[in-house]
Amino acid sequence: MNDISERNGKWFVVDGNGTAISEGYATEAEVKQALKDKAAAVAPRTGAPVAVAETAPVAAPVADPPAKPAPAAPKVRTTYLSESALFESATDAGVDVTLIRPGWSKNNRYYSKEALSRAADKFEGSKAYLDHPSKSDEQNRPERSVKDIAGSYSNVRQADDGRLVGTLHLLGENGTFIRPLIDAAIAGKPDLIGLSINALGKTVQGEAEGRKGIIVEDIAQANSTDIVTTPAAGGRFERLAASDDSFTADLLAAMDYDEWANARPEFLQRLRESMKALRQDEAIKEAQSQTTALREANATLETRNKELEAKLKEAGKAVSDMRAQQAQRDAGLYAAKLLKASHLPTGWQTTVQTQLLAEANTGLWPGLISAEQAKFASVRGVIPVQVAGAVTRQGANSVVSESLVPLPNESPEAYGRRMGYLKP
Repeated sequence: MNDISERNGKWFVVDGNGTAISEGYATEAEVKQALKDKAAAVAPRTGAPVAVAETAPVAAPVADPPAKPAPAAPKVRTTYLSESALFESATDAGVDVTLIRPGWSKNNRYYSKEALSRAADKFEGSKAYLDHPSKSDEQNRPERSVKDIAGSYSNVRQADDGRLVGTLHLLGENGTFIRPLIDAAIAGKPDLIGLSINALGKTVQGEAEGRKGIIVEDIAQANSTDIVTTPAAGGRFERLAASDDSFTADLLAAMDYDEWANARPEFLQRLRESMKALRQDEAIKEAQSQTTALREANATLETRNKELEAKLKEAGKAVSDMRAQQAQRDAGLYAAKLLKASHLPTGWQTTVQTQLLAEANTGLWPGLISAEQAKFASVRGVIPVQVAGAVTRQGANSVVSESLVPLPNESPEAYGRRMGYLKP
């Protein structure tokens, strides 16, 4: 048998197992009535009575209904706002005006009292121009002309009913010119002229007071509230802003990153490409700078290397010369040592020394000396020597005339024949 049960503030029809088989109802009476209606619909077909529980609700387990996914947060946009404003009354001190009313505007935008409360200081001191700028003015003179100024606004505040009100102070010839038209509009001709705000706001698509449309969450900047012939004339004021327009700067300043990126994704791509090119240019410049520095360092090293090579060459030559001189001294000492030990006559030693020093291979010197010793031995005691008119024989330690010294590389036989003591 079906029963009813309450869970988390909702009432459900449950089966015998305690499982909810109906949608949730706000009250116990509603779920009972739904159970009776179901029983009445089934009874004619089955003929069986259907029991309806009248007892206190049973705390049976009821499954929670599936959670609905949270709705996506509305996307915030930065939008130009243009709305009609009203002349209320005029005195010598100024013209009392209503700038914006809370609720839905003629342009299908919703302004909450909270948003208007935050906007009061944005309009304080703002200017009033005669007419909105034309398209040519927007491009050629976006800052507006002083000739178009008719006054300014002060004492901007929120009234008790939520309206944003203030006082328009008319100035100069434009103020004098427009005052009769304002008086006529206040007196009964509201369509003659009016006011139109020109502002910048944060908006989202949403719903308020049972109506869907654009919800103005915040007014970021009030540019002016102008005196025009047709207030809030549709999309006329959604204009193309010139690059040096301060209002455009305010627009860009009010936009967050995601809003800007979503609005102009191609700018992000261009920015990425520019940054990439900039990084590449910087890398190239850095590489070029490093290359130049390396080349300069290399040139300096090459110059230094050449200087060192020249010095090394000079030092090598000096060492070579010193070694040659030392070798000559060593050779002379070595030759003198060998000749002294040879016991050859002094003149003979002088001739042999010349032969030794002419031979670079000192290993051959002992052989050369031995040959000379053999040569000397072959003629020892038979060399005639002229001494005081008498002929004597050469002794081992006698001084031999230079003419009697053997010629270089002269054999003993050739020497004997040259001296005449051997037959040819």
